Parts: sequence; C-alpha cells; structure tokens
Amino acid sequence: MKKSFGEYVRIARGFFGCSSFWRGDSHYLYVKGSGFLLPFSEEYFRFEFLKVQSVVATKTARGTVVSIFCGAGAIIAALLAVASISGLDGSPSDPVLYVLATLLVIAAMVCIAIIAVNIVLGPTCVFRIQTAVRAETIRPLSRWRHAQDVLASMQAEIELAQVAVLRKAPEQAAVAGQPEAGSGELPPIPTNLPTES
Repeated sequence: MKKSFGEYVRIARGFFGCSSFWRGDSHYLYVKGSGFLLPFSEEYFRFEFLKVQSVVATKTARGTVVSIFCGAGAIIAALLAVASISGLDGSPSDPVLYVLATLLVIAAMVCIAIIAVNIVLGPTCVFRIQTAVRAETIRPLSRWRHAQDVLASMQAEIELAQVAVLRKAPEQAAVAGQPEAGSGELPPIPTNLPTES
C-alpha cells in the first residue's frame, strides 16, 4: 500500500491494509474497509480540521485478554502434544499421533507468536474522532503508543486551524463595520429616527 498519494500522507493502516487513515491539507481521510486479506468494500469519511470537536484515545485491555487466552491455549496444546507423544507404543495408530502432536506444537507456537506480537506492539486502545455530525472509531489506530503520537500531532494541527479562523473572525467583523464578538460595545443608536405624531 502506498504511503502517500496526491495531497494525502498515510498516518496508519489496519490489518492487511483493509482500513487506513490519511492526512490531507485541511482534513483527515478515513478509509474504512471490510473484507478478509483484501477489502471487499470501502467507505470514506472526511474530517475537516475546523469541524473536529474532539479526538480521544482510550486504553483498553483487549491485548491483555487475547494474550491470556493465547497463553492458556499454548499450555493446553503443549500438554496435549506431550500426551500424544507419550502414547507412542509402536502400534498402527502411531502416525496419527505424530501428526496430532505436530499440529498441537504448531498451534502452541502460533499462540506464543501472538503473545510476542502483543508484547512488542504494546497496549491496545480505541481511537475516536468526534464532529457535530458523527463519531467514528478509527480502527487502524488500535495501539496505544502509536495513537498517542498521532493524537499529539492531530491536536496541534486542529488547534492551529481553528485558532486561525477565530483570529480572522474579529478582523472580518471590523472590516464589515460590525462590533467584535465579546468586545462589550453596543452599536451606535441612530439619531434620525422618525418621531411619533
């Protein structure tokens, strides 16, 4: 998958690249894919810097729970493999026990690999962007360390964009002859009002 195209720079991508999160000049683009190995369908969500109300990353225990289950699975698979090997006695069923023991060892190794990946990638999290219209969970940002870096970068970009607009508003109001918001000054009272007869 490309790391950039046109004005967009990739911030994160999901499992097998089905979903991805991109930064544009004035907005973020979330490509939400659904499928297995390859995306079967994609939805596109655009988040303007000026319209983002909040960006939140919340740490979860999903990675820990998966590691615990994988650890239990690895122990069970290893014990069953040992039991299968200890049942070898030269009978005709020995080849079946060899195959079973091999499959159980492979299953245990897969479980251990998942635990190792979880340890390397660190804690899991849920990353959400909120606008006035919708709140969307950004699935590719599911690891705490990466999400924290992205959150800091997004906060700076969004604040710069929104503060720049707030600074321009009083200037535009002054040019149009309107009182600045929050200045406490009332518009002048017209002196040429008609008198009652």
